[in-house]
Amino acid sequence: MKGACAIAIDDGKVFFSFGLLKKPAFLFIEEFSITISQKSADLFSSIKDNAEMINRTIDNVAKRHNLKIDKVFLELPQSFINTKIVTDIVPLRGKRKVSFSDIKLIKKYLEDKFLDWDDYCIHNIGLQFTTRGATYQEPPYGVWAKKLAVKSLLVSIKDKVYKELEDIFDNFGRQFLGLVSSMVSTYANVFTKPDKPQVVMYCGYQQSSFVVRKKGDFVFSEEVNFNLKSLIDKLAKRFFLDFALAEELFERYISFKEIPYFKEITIKKGTGYANLSIQTMNLFMKDYIKSEVENLFQLINLHTDGEEFIFSFLGQLGNKDGFYKFLRGCVSCELATSLERSVQSTSFGCLRYGLSPFLELDYRKNKSFLQRAVSIYREYF
Repeated sequence: MKGACAIAIDDGKVFFSFGLLKKPAFLFIEEFSITISQKSADLFSSIKDNAEMINRTIDNVAKRHNLKIDKVFLELPQSFINTKIVTDIVPLRGKRKVSFSDIKLIKKYLEDKFLDWDDYCIHNIGLQFTTRGATYQEPPYGVWAKKLAVKSLLVSIKDKVYKELEDIFDNFGRQFLGLVSSMVSTYANVFTKPDKPQVVMYCGYQQSSFVVRKKGDFVFSEEVNFNLKSLIDKLAKRFFLDFALAEELFERYISFKEIPYFKEITIKKGTGYANLSIQTMNLFMKDYIKSEVENLFQLINLHTDGEEFIFSFLGQLGNKDGFYKFLRGCVSCELATSLERSVQSTSFGCLRYGLSPFLELDYRKNKSFLQRAVSIYREYF
């Protein structure tokens, strides 16, 4: 059986999502993570320095599930990419019904016009199409038009960067199928198309971000100071603990379920020992997280113009007992969970989108010959 793998790196951890390739989509198998030695925050160094371990992990999971995994996708952090929203009016070849080939040519035209000669386009996501006074959120196939006003999101990196990454995976003996930006993989963990504004928050160990998508727009914001490291740091300062001990307590005892008041643990502080109430520790953490969520929603509201939105939360914090019930008590909006609730990273979204890039103008290339023939027939008739 054939399988595929997507890789996402988050501060000393490599997350893998594995899937069984089955038409028309894929079957998610599992998420797996390993801890790596990370001498710097540089993505290339992290992959090169741990190449053998990464390759061995893929082999071990492949053997366990009796799979042949040679297709690999990689999530690219936002700091590596260039993102721009472009608009232009593109003439067609005379008045005609808009076809797939027209949209493909428009896509290439936008890339040639707005990207530098040494840029490699990762995503070209059509946000709006306007012709004859009508606006469409998807390509207006079959509509008569002489020209299209197009609004598109272009995500790119330098050709040199892409080639370096491709060479790394070639050395693994894997087929490198491409990059997915963290913005898109975060979104793809949960959603496909917006019927109203959608927000996905990814809470990482040291970096967190959220994605906002609404009709005709795609807003990305990072530098959100709400991550596991900041939570652990607050816990350490509140109870006068060193960071390593606070991290251990956070992993073992922080929960969002009700904790009996009398439950305590004994910890070593300096030369002596002290008792710490688990309930007190959890109440502090709940209050702090609630205030951080309120601050986060104030920021999100600026990007959604006060409209109602669907909210989703991703990350290791979501695996804590009772977290989503607690979160529902903090917010008034509709909550959505990841399509695979067991995952702790955005690697599943990377795999899902890599195999089926549903936001792209040319996503139909993944359809069968018969499906493409039917689509072309419908466009012209």
